[in-house]
Amino acid sequence: MRTYTHGIIGYLIYIKGSAQQKKLAVLGAMMPDLILAIGYIFHFAGQSPVVQTLHNFFHRSLLHSVTELMHSFILVIPLLVLSYFFYKTILPFFVGMLSHVILDLLTHQTSLYNHLYPLPFQPIASFVSYTSFWFTIIEHLFILIFVIWFLRKNGKILWRKFKK
Repeated sequence: MRTYTHGIIGYLIYIKGSAQQKKLAVLGAMMPDLILAIGYIFHFAGQSPVVQTLHNFFHRSLLHSVTELMHSFILVIPLLVLSYFFYKTILPFFVGMLSHVILDLLTHQTSLYNHLYPLPFQPIASFVSYTSFWFTIIEHLFILIFVIWFLRKNGKILWRKFKK
């Protein structure tokens, strides 16, 4: 899935939670793609001579191992369990990360991750591709419905804060 959709899913998981829980869940849901997102900024910025160097830095260096690890059940589940027992305040962050890992497992046919990294297993391809035309249409319809719902629910409050 796209990073922003992961953020929305994180929000929806904690829809009944506090504002802090929602923020942590959104951040956790988007965190595994953070390094990739930073790399895309440079990619879309133009045809600078450093674009290829930065691409290699984000995708071929130790940073890519960090990205792989954040997409791994081997990291996320122990952190989720530890936060549950020792520091529940940050539990929504790791719930968001787990939602990201599960959704990527279910929606990636290409750009695969080994969800048991660092164990040397072959990545598993999903039967659904988040890059397919129909999935993209459905995903963005979902986002449109979410935005309409969110604005209807919070629009007046947001407008009052904006006017001040």
